[in-house]
Amino acid sequence: MKKILLILILQTLIFANPALVEEAKIEKGVINPFQNFVGTLYFNKVSNIASESDGKVEAVKFDSGDIVKKDDILIRVDSKILNAQINSAKAKSDERWADLKKSKKDLERFKKLYKKKSITEQEYDKNFYLVEKLRAQFQEAKANLDELKVQKEKKKILAPFDGSIVTKDVEVGEWVNRGKIIGKIVNAKVVDAIFNIPEKFISSLNTNKVVKLSINGKIYNGKIYGVILKGDKLTRTFPVKVRVNLEDERIYDGMQASLKLETFKTQESLLVPRDAVIKRFEQNVIFTNSDGLAKMTPVEIIGYEGNKVAIKAPMIKDGMRVIIKGNERVFPNQPIKAIK
Repeated sequence: MKKILLILILQTLIFANPALVEEAKIEKGVINPFQNFVGTLYFNKVSNIASESDGKVEAVKFDSGDIVKKDDILIRVDSKILNAQINSAKAKSDERWADLKKSKKDLERFKKLYKKKSITEQEYDKNFYLVEKLRAQFQEAKANLDELKVQKEKKKILAPFDGSIVTKDVEVGEWVNRGKIIGKIVNAKVVDAIFNIPEKFISSLNTNKVVKLSINGKIYNGKIYGVILKGDKLTRTFPVKVRVNLEDERIYDGMQASLKLETFKTQESLLVPRDAVIKRFEQNVIFTNSDGLAKMTPVEIIGYEGNKVAIKAPMIKDGMRVIIKGNERVFPNQPIKAIK
């Protein structure tokens, strides 16, 4: 009883004064209606993550279903032996650098003595080529050290891009060989939808053309990414790839997508401004002015013509008044007053 009373009070407050709205007239016009095509979604990036090094797995930092960022550490492979090799290589590199520094300093002294004719050219040359030899030995030692450091970096397997982990195929303590698949990652933020489109539509589908797709009941803007040049000879259709950037929605590989394309056959239809069509209860609706009351009517969008929308709905006729501003806040049967 209290709930009913509360609803009545709210209705009284809402309907106490007419809602101020802007209206336009529903008109007849000629448009190209849509034809619907059904396609399939595929993840834009799919990568099998492989180990780049042999060894025992020390740590696993991911699991199936995790969302990771590019360069996040996924696993660590044991590097104790490699660390010892790096320390040895660093000591050798430091030793070669010390020998080179000493030899270069000696060469400076020999250069001064040679200019004063205190030593022979043969003695000077001997020290000059010793410096070159030690420089090459230092560069070799440093290159060996750098190679070992690169190998150590490969003991950490990183995420190749932002994405979601699909499978995990490794555990702590397991021995992995170079090339072993440890998991699979997908980029769930970008998907490609593949549609088989009849050849009569292909000429109008230019790359980067924006089209509207319906995925899981929601409308997305997609871009034509390309038309695959090999078609089906029996059906005369060609695969068209549409790329869609998603937000935070969870989309699954293999889901259905719907694409609407304008046909080349015109038909007469009722046109309303785009602002007249809004979403209510997950469907497209318009509000018309019915003797000063807002009347809500579900409509089907069948095409677009500039800033107009072609609609199809029972009981909607040419010349009726449709609300184009203020419709997002009115309720069915609420008193309204047109200000324009």
